[in-house]
Amino acid sequence: MSAQADRPIRVVVPYGAGGTSDIITRTVINQMEKQTGWSFVVENKVGAGGNIATEYVARAKPDGYIIYVTGGNALAASGHLFKNPPVDVTRAFESIATLARQPTLVAV
Repeated sequence: MSAQADRPIRVVVPYGAGGTSDIITRTVINQMEKQTGWSFVVENKVGAGGNIATEYVARAKPDGYIIYVTGGNALAASGHLFKNPPVDVTRAFESIATLARQPTLVAV
């Protein structure tokens, strides 16, 4: 790789350690570390349906050293569940990759 990360890249997950999102993230990050030689640190920012992590990442310095790994549902729901969402996710984030697909079920 020609680019070099001079400090660890923070990877924020809005769900608890040991859950599906955390395991998928850590598996991908492990491979990224092997391929790039860069250091990554996973931070689990749990709470408020993902809004704590969403706001944390949206307000972080846009220096290329933070990645947000979340399901689209956490981002899509925020704008509809809260009268005044803390973040406009359509402006704050840019999708860069799909790590996994998961079926969704609605039961009545």
